[in-house]
Amino acid sequence: MRLARHAGRTANQRRDFAHKLSRALVNRYSHIAFEDLNIAGLASGMLAKSVLNAAWGQLISFTDYKAANAGGLVATVDPRGPSQECDGCGRVTPKYRPGESPVRELSDRIHDCPGCGTVEDRDVHAAKVIKHRAFPWTKRAGAALEASSQRGAA
Repeated sequence: MRLARHAGRTANQRRDFAHKLSRALVNRYSHIAFEDLNIAGLASGMLAKSVLNAAWGQLISFTDYKAANAGGLVATVDPRGPSQECDGCGRVTPKYRPGESPVRELSDRIHDCPGCGTVEDRDVHAAKVIKHRAFPWTKRAGAALEASSQRGAA
């Protein structure tokens, strides 16, 4: 009985955190993009406990319905290759694979495109690629849409 009560309390805390985080995201941004990860596949591997504790699917569904009620957009994108694709020219620069000549190391945290010369933090650049995959019209709009769209009382 104590174990069931503890599991219920943990589930309530996880759900509460997902509600609060999704509300904060929807209040701050009008367009939100997530990678469409295979959560069921990840949950069956060695990361199962971490994936299930994070409740990624729950967070995405909460964010989706809250954004719909607020007039925002939530999109999911293909998770393959955003850290390898250049947002500037579209060139794909593969990372190092064992047995091949090292083009880039996986530990290299900088995106350095040999095509257009873009140099940027790899995670920031991957986030831009994900945003432009989800909302392609923002790429042409320029720097005006690069900033977060703050919602607030007017």
